[in-house]
Amino acid sequence: MAGCGSPSGSSAILPTVAPDLTGNWQIQSSVTSGANPLIGIVLLGALDSNGNQVNGTFRFTNLSDPTTCGLNQVVTVTGAVDSEGNLTLTSSALPNGTTIKARMAITGTQPPYAGAGTIEVDGATCAFANASSIGEQITNTSGTYAGTLTPGTLGSPATGPSATVTLIVGQAASPAADGQFAATGTLSYGIGSCSGSAPISGTVSGVGMILSSANAPPVNLQVVTFVGTSNPAATAISVGVVLFVPAPCSSNPASNASYFGQLTRQ
Repeated sequence: MAGCGSPSGSSAILPTVAPDLTGNWQIQSSVTSGANPLIGIVLLGALDSNGNQVNGTFRFTNLSDPTTCGLNQVVTVTGAVDSEGNLTLTSSALPNGTTIKARMAITGTQPPYAGAGTIEVDGATCAFANASSIGEQITNTSGTYAGTLTPGTLGSPATGPSATVTLIVGQAASPAADGQFAATGTLSYGIGSCSGSAPISGTVSGVGMILSSANAPPVNLQVVTFVGTSNPAATAISVGVVLFVPAPCSSNPASNASYFGQLTRQ
């Protein structure tokens, strides 16, 4: 890393100020494209920095065998950042006796930080060989996002007017016990001559955001489900689906409609 090397013949001391890695993180191995089942491991959760010491809580998934070897399994990690900006993390033992180890060279001069390195799972069963990995710190998503979404294929009709959507969301500053961050907000929409809004709540974890009006009081007749992913700086949310049941302004309670696209922070 630039600025971290000692001049030849010099006894210069390497920098000791560690980056503040506190916040929402996603760490994962490289995933083999097209493999069935998928091959890779994913950690979604939170880190907490105190000087160069780092602790965290993640949900661990082994994509190649999630049922036996880990599916959203909560694990704690401990580690440190050395004077050259290398982060090492080691998990507590999973119920099957395996241990997760990750090492990343942290890049950037301010949040959101990122890193590339290696990750492995050691143990007698469900071991995962040392593989290349990436990690990203995701900025708190609290804010207002707006955009125009395209009709999707989950609902009916699959064609029709686009939806103008505004999402106001507030994400908790501290994670829950499983490393996820609680989030609440309001989703407002206009679709042709139809408009409305719904309170929503759910979680943010890694780049993922899952919110639903079914989780947010008061209970109303329409359920709105929002699934999206944030970029690391939280300047935009890629919307995989906004699903309305029943469809907005429909008299048929069994109807539904979905939309996808991108919302941009305002």
